Amino acid sequence: MNLLLISNEYPPIGGGGSIVVKYLAKDLAKKGHVVHLVTSSYANLSREEVYDGYIVHRIPAIRLSKDYCSLWELVIFSISALFYSLFFAKKYRIDIVQAFFAVPAGGVAYILNIIYKIPYVIFLGGSDVPNANPYRYKTIYPILSPIIKLIWSRADTVVAASNGLKKIAEKSDPKRKFVMIPNGVDTKYFVHKNIRSNIVNILGVGRLMPRKGYQFVIQALKNVKAKTKNKFIFTIVGGGDYLTELKELARRNNVNKLVKFTGQIDYSEIKKLLSTSDIFVHPSMAEGMPLSLLEAISSGLPSISTKIAGNEDLVKNNKNGFLLEVGDVNGITDSLIKLIDDKKLRQKMGIESVKISKNYDWEKISNAYNKIYTKIYNLKQ
Repeated sequence: MNLLLISNEYPPIGGGGSIVVKYLAKDLAKKGHVVHLVTSSYANLSREEVYDGYIVHRIPAIRLSKDYCSLWELVIFSISALFYSLFFAKKYRIDIVQAFFAVPAGGVAYILNIIYKIPYVIFLGGSDVPNANPYRYKTIYPILSPIIKLIWSRADTVVAASNGLKKIAEKSDPKRKFVMIPNGVDTKYFVHKNIRSNIVNILGVGRLMPRKGYQFVIQALKNVKAKTKNKFIFTIVGGGDYLTELKELARRNNVNKLVKFTGQIDYSEIKKLLSTSDIFVHPSMAEGMPLSLLEAISSGLPSISTKIAGNEDLVKNNKNGFLLEVGDVNGITDSLIKLIDDKKLRQKMGIESVKISKNYDWEKISNAYNKIYTKIYNLKQ
């Protein structure tokens, strides 16, 4: 099959969603498909290259930041992607379009379907589902919701990345059928190596914004410091506009020496950080299926996470970590103290994390997508 993947984010730009695009494109190419990926240009990156067996087309777009995309940048990408995708669809005789996120790629796939009758599949990652991320898009969801539902209406399949996200989508559009296929993780790459030090290393990975909830962990550290027996340090990996506020919060709580900010680092460095960490925290207010949490459990870490879409699929309370309500500072405090002071508990939960991660190996995930594409393709013939 000739597949056209459309995503405004692809490494090195974007967050977890861009990594999903990379792995799925790679696995689909390995299965023998001809895969073309349309994505944003950035800095001096090649406009066209073959990577892991698939072709990357970086089209003219505006992207000022690696880890953040504004609404007007999404609009510009949509226009550019539509123009180039109309050309690529004809030139490469595309059979199926895979749109990553309902907005902006889904809109492009919708128009391609109207003009060329090419079937399309939409991947829903989180914020592109109405009301899935009210912390950031509350004011524009009333405008976007009818547009998103229109985009869904012509799609052959709409895939939600977690059970929780699927429920939110179904509530938004009860007449529409949704399929759940989770994000995957490379379980052969992210492995449990048990490289540890005398200091308990707590790790958080994500963009620095209020929605990620790191402010709640920092608030908890003062009491953790007073009550725990062992030394610890909290490392936050990621860039974003919330850095100054988080640093000030750490200073006010007198825990600034216990919090380390690395800024945004190369994705290849994440594996090393996970292998030298003992506890993973993911206190986010809203997600789809967090890739950072997937990579953490594959690396054998217990996790302290919130009861939201995606997290609830990956963390089983008191089994491979703790699930808390959003903003539960006391809960974060108690959970950290338990894990910092109990090495055997960390190891026990870490083993369970690895077991759970095996259900999310990329081979299984790409097979699920391939099954959908094959069904659509056969119906066309």
